[in-house]
Amino acid sequence: MADPALPFEQDSLSNSDIGDRSGRFNFNLRYRPRNVDGLSMGINGNAMIEHSNFSLVWGDDSAKIYRAFPGTLTITDSWQFYLDPYITYFTPSGLRHSLKSRIYMTNSDNSNSQSTKNETYYLEYAASKELTRIGQTHVSFGFVTNQSFVHADCDGLNRSGKSDNRMQNPASFAQVR
Repeated sequence: MADPALPFEQDSLSNSDIGDRSGRFNFNLRYRPRNVDGLSMGINGNAMIEHSNFSLVWGDDSAKIYRAFPGTLTITDSWQFYLDPYITYFTPSGLRHSLKSRIYMTNSDNSNSQSTKNETYYLEYAASKELTRIGQTHVSFGFVTNQSFVHADCDGLNRSGKSDNRMQNPASFAQVR
């Protein structure tokens, strides 16, 4: 139904479009091989799906206080998940090796043509050891890297005017305490 007082076409939505619905699934798996002392590996994960709505402008301050002003409601269908594989190994001499990673993905499909997709990859290796001969000294070192790829259907988010963005952040670390 069009309202001649509004400068845009008014949409008609059902209550099922407006309602929030979501679901989530988590899991954790760990394996310790019997034939390799000190070795542990596993994977953790989470997946979520959601249908939601958002409005920044309300109809008025009395009769339409909980109703979106026409044309301002954003309906979002989204999903996200992550997988966290890992390996930990303690050597017989007490050196601890740890390899952790994450794969994280999201997709948000918005009704206002501002949808986003994201992929993030994370990897960390660390080794540590207690040096008891030097008075309870703890030494740790390693590296970490993080890489993200984002596609956003907004009007050119990066400097080149494209909707695709990429970020990479490698680092190494060392600590003695």
